[in-house]
Amino acid sequence: MIRPSGQPPAVFPHPKHSSLGILRIDQEHLALLRTLDGLISRPDIQPHSSEFSEGFSILTRQLLEHFANEEAAMAAEGLSPAALEQHVSEHKQIIEQLTQLSFDLMARKPIPREHLVESMHDWIVGHFSAHDLELGRQGDPA
Repeated sequence: MIRPSGQPPAVFPHPKHSSLGILRIDQEHLALLRTLDGLISRPDIQPHSSEFSEGFSILTRQLLEHFANEEAAMAAEGLSPAALEQHVSEHKQIIEQLTQLSFDLMARKPIPREHLVESMHDWIVGHFSAHDLELGRQGDPA
């Protein structure tokens, strides 16, 4: 289901200029994109299938671990308390959405695959491009 680690993800290009410059965080972003691509690129995998559940579980674990690591790295990099608090708040909103979707999937509620794909894309690609890259630019010397 998940692409081999040597292949770039198809869902979002990850050129060098999109790097935050924090190796561990950049590697985690790429791993999240690969996992997301493994789910998105297989339209035959439906929300209540075991393959989708496995991929969604992997994505959830990766995302939760990434958020904790990213928050610690941003604090260590000297991000302002207000900016860090805002970023943590964004993470909490994503975690709440993720948790609700997880409960809905466990309850076998009918959830259109398109809704799940869009949500996962927003959590990873949307958050990365709207928030993480901006924070990376804030840390760059002018």
